Amino acid sequence: MDGKVYVAAALPRTPLMNSGFDASFIAGLLQLRYVYSMPVERIVKYISESGFELNKQTAHGLICKTYTLLERFEEVLHSAILRDSYIRMDETYHQIINEKINEKGKATVRQAH
Repeated sequence: MDGKVYVAAALPRTPLMNSGFDASFIAGLLQLRYVYSMPVERIVKYISESGFELNKQTAHGLICKTYTLLERFEEVLHSAILRDSYIRMDETYHQIINEKINEKGKATVRQAH
């Protein structure tokens, strides 16, 4: 050997294969896109103003790959729920405005969430 010490360390875990972006960065990207309805061009500009260069194609790729990942997660979760013998759910009621006045003289109806 050449007298140097080489340390092999595992890469940080990432939700996407062959990606250097961690889950928190991807979650932030999706939050900007879908919660705040920002177009990808504006997201790229916003991120670059913070000192991090991200091109538009990479942002689109991350969004598409995450969509595929979440779509698969939804399928697995759906099948697990259907296989369960006891389904738990939120049974909170909300008052919904109705078009007609009911027999009690109210224009609202209780509907499960």
